[in-house]
Amino acid sequence: MKQLLIVCTLFVQVMLIGQEKYRTSDFNLHEKTHISEQVVYSIQEGTKKWEQTKTYYFYNTYLDSIVVESKNSKEIITYNYTIDNCLKAIVTKNVTSETEDKKEFFYDRSLRLLKTKEYVQGREFKEAVYSYDTNNKLFEIVTKEKGFNTFEIVTFNYSDANHYTKTSKSFEGKKMVEIQVENYKDDLIEKGVYQIFDLKNKVLYKHDKMRNLIFEQIDEEEPTVYKYEYDVQGNPIKITISNAGNPYVNSEIVIKNTYSDFKTN
Repeated sequence: MKQLLIVCTLFVQVMLIGQEKYRTSDFNLHEKTHISEQVVYSIQEGTKKWEQTKTYYFYNTYLDSIVVESKNSKEIITYNYTIDNCLKAIVTKNVTSETEDKKEFFYDRSLRLLKTKEYVQGREFKEAVYSYDTNNKLFEIVTKEKGFNTFEIVTFNYSDANHYTKTSKSFEGKKMVEIQVENYKDDLIEKGVYQIFDLKNKVLYKHDKMRNLIFEQIDEEEPTVYKYEYDVQGNPIKITISNAGNPYVNSEIVIKNTYSDFKTN
């Protein structure tokens, strides 16, 4: 749900349809990217303050792990794959609280994603089931929380090869409490309508030729603007985020990229 306060996220480029991002191409990064270290700073009244360091580790285009460090927390997220290079599990270890969460992925013989299960400290709490149409395109995801009368239904409507609409509805029992309708072109979000109870927002998005998010505007408010600097491989090395009407959004992301040919003996 898009709130009136825009939250800074990293690598907001390629919007995968109901799937996890785990390839360099999913993050719009060069295929030889080995490490991408992102240091996030908030900027208030001209003062820059460190908030978070998020480091992505790739091997031969596949995401191996993510290390997220902030002032009071450290997480290590590990990605495991099947022999067919399909994502098998994501394990999140919180070093600070000494807890571990897990998400598992299940496929059919055609390697289509059929189901995911999420566990919190060893207890299953969420399951998602994926369905496909006769053209082998994903058209529905139904997610249910264990032990709660809450669930979410996500549907996809394809108008042509380059355009589709994603509709997400969240329910408590039979009552719908949240709805999101997003329009995509070439797998990039163009606009969205987000409603939770009586609060409704319309959001417009724009991207640059590198498929990176550069503009985000909620209703008639001042837009959030993203400015990028790139290295010679085309990966971002600096992202400046600003909003004239909401200074709490103002931030800077400094990125150090390391590359490899991934040659083995």
